[in-house]
Amino acid sequence: SGAAIVGTETEGAAGGACLDDDAAIRDFLGPGAALLGASTGITGISADDPSDVIEAIVKGLVAEIGERVGAPGLSYERTEVDSGFVGPGYGIPTAESADAMQLSARTEGLLLDPVYTAKAMAGLVAAIRRGAFSDNQTVLFWHTGGLPALFA
Repeated sequence: SGAAIVGTETEGAAGGACLDDDAAIRDFLGPGAALLGASTGITGISADDPSDVIEAIVKGLVAEIGERVGAPGLSYERTEVDSGFVGPGYGIPTAESADAMQLSARTEGLLLDPVYTAKAMAGLVAAIRRGAFSDNQTVLFWHTGGLPALFA
């Protein structure tokens, strides 16, 4: 089984798209797991919106994927979003996100932006530290970009 830990963002107050772009989700996560018969789940780390809002968007996108690839009723074994890493608000770095940025840069050479991906990595680090994954699980961290924020 696998797990996908991804940072989530939405566009504007209306909710918009989950992650950087819905096409990326439709083209990669949805059909790949379903068509391969993978038993997997999606765990999102919200940088802004409440968990239930993001979960509804993700479930809707996965259902749409199913329709487009001829697999109506497509869903993941588990879809959940953790909004516990938002901190004081959108665009405001947290101590955990700053630590995650430093850890990722030092150990992996992976640059994270302080708004989205650092909060998502903070969620992944916390999950690993609490033993959320077994040694035989595959975990995908989806880096959604945001690097221009590093140079702003």
